[in-house]
Formats: sequence, structure tokens, C-alpha cells
Amino acid sequence: MAMFARTVSFAVLSFVLLLVGCSSLTEQTVQRAVSNDNRFWAEVTVNRGSALKSDWYAAAVGKVHPTWGEIVLRRAGTGICTLQGPGKLTISWSGPEQLLVTCTDCRQQDVYIQTRKWDVVSISYAFQDSAHN
Repeated sequence: MAMFARTVSFAVLSFVLLLVGCSSLTEQTVQRAVSNDNRFWAEVTVNRGSALKSDWYAAAVGKVHPTWGEIVLRRAGTGICTLQGPGKLTISWSGPEQLLVTCTDCRQQDVYIQTRKWDVVSISYAFQDSAHN
């Protein structure tokens, strides 16, 4: 029984080390923008992990000055989409409550849209191919 426990422990430890070795903690913010009225922020982060075939982008939106209740209830911000394939995400505010997420050189099926509206912010998405612009 002790030999079996050691074998299982070794297998679990090996699996965890494999996951840690293949994962990446290199997420960095590549763009942050604040709405015209300074009420909301949006940002794009990228994980440039060595185990990933492509960079993995994520976009989020939130309040610049959330209330204590919003922070406690986790309503101060949220993820809005991810790009899990080739390409790049950028963000821009077209108005105080209108956010545009642009995906350049990516396939639409690689963009996972979680929401098109958060709080009073309307979120729209555009897809561009820089080779044809």
C-alpha cells in the first residue's frame, strides 16, 4: 500500500510540475483606456506563454471609482472577451459609454465574446485584416 501511495504521489507531483512548466505567468497589460467622462476603464492583457501557440489576449471593462458594495459584490469590472488564436485585440472609446474592441488579423471563431453590455457600457466588436487595409 505504501508503494502505491508513493507512486500516486509521484504521478501527481509530476503532473503538477508539467503544468507549471507549461503554463505562463507572463500576463501583461498592453493597453488601458479610460472613457471620455472618466467613469469607466477598459484594458487589454496578453499572455505570451511559451507553451501557447499564439499570444492569448483578454479584454476587460470596469469602473474607475467603484463603490465599496460593487467591490465586495465583484461588480467593479468584468472580462468581456478573449482571443485564443493568432491576431491582436485593441480597445477604444467611441463615446462615454461606447467601447469598441477591434481584433486585427484574427479569425472571428477565435474570439470568445462574453458580453456586449456591462453596466451602462455598450460593447461592439470589429474584425480587421491588416493585409487588406
